[in-house]
Amino acid sequence: GWTKEVKLIAAISYMCCGYMVGHLQHLNWIAGAGFLPWCFWAYHLLLNGYSLKRVFLAAVLFYLLISSSHPGIIIGSLYFFTAYSVYSYFANRKSGSQQITTLWNFSKPILLLIALLLIVSSALIISYTEILPFITRGEKIIAATPVINSNSVQSWISFVFPFSTAKNDAFFGNDISLRNNYIGLTLFLFTFFSFRQHRIFEFN
Repeated sequence: GWTKEVKLIAAISYMCCGYMVGHLQHLNWIAGAGFLPWCFWAYHLLLNGYSLKRVFLAAVLFYLLISSSHPGIIIGSLYFFTAYSVYSYFANRKSGSQQITTLWNFSKPILLLIALLLIVSSALIISYTEILPFITRGEKIIAATPVINSNSVQSWISFVFPFSTAKNDAFFGNDISLRNNYIGLTLFLFTFFSFRQHRIFEFN
């Protein structure tokens, strides 16, 4: 029920969010983020109306996500879609949906999707098991690091100009946990004009 303008702004906001800007050089993170909305769309369709066509569609999109993404995206997606499945089950039961009569009835398309996904991803799974022993991440991050200089003037400036953190790191050296929050000038203007549209800045 959203208008085209709202959909466009939402798409641009997702495309220009701090996560994308902070990982422009990491193609496997960007690709995973690109396929994630499509996976969510296909999974949402599947949970709200079972058909073989929707199972195959979801399997193809999830395979594209898995085959192009960093393992962190895959693990995060697993948590996300598990949580969404639980939410969807109870939401459909509460609304009295005719398609969700039992837990088994709800789980059948999910289990079929998982089985099909495991089959098409078998080569990837074997490859991961072979390379996993050689993947290391070094030492742990010091717990006190995220709270040091995390609210500097540079951090606030880079909310509007996120690329400045990548271009001039000597001045914009800040806490890395903030970099996924940078919105950029485009989204900042959208936000400003939406405030004006709703008369938030007007006082009677």
